Amino acid sequence: MQLIPNIFGKNDFGPAFYRLLLPWAIRHPRYLHSASSLLRVYTKTLKLRKKSEQTGLKVPPALILSLTNQCNLSCTGCFAEASGITCHKGEATKKKPQLDWKGWTKVISEARELGVFGFFWQVVNHSFIQS
Repeated sequence: MQLIPNIFGKNDFGPAFYRLLLPWAIRHPRYLHSASSLLRVYTKTLKLRKKSEQTGLKVPPALILSLTNQCNLSCTGCFAEASGITCHKGEATKKKPQLDWKGWTKVISEARELGVFGFFWQVVNHSFIQS
């Protein structure tokens, strides 16, 4: 029972997170058995991020991974679009090399060592990729 005060006492996520977490946990109790291991991993990554921040390196808690930069859409809110790394119709000849499996494994391993907690894959529908 000590787990609940530990989670809610730190408030690293913000009050909105807990307002959403409690109703969700009540509706989906089968996922609560993994909560302690998830909390342990989160605490470990939080310590790693705080340690990195002391040296001037700000590590994000989550990382968005894009499998390709070949997309002809201009979606609002797309980080790749905002940073200008996507290939558009007029720039089809400027294709950049893509990471292979070994490269992705290295990126994810390095991010985990730095304290990244979550990874999100941003995928593109094959019909939107330029040929």
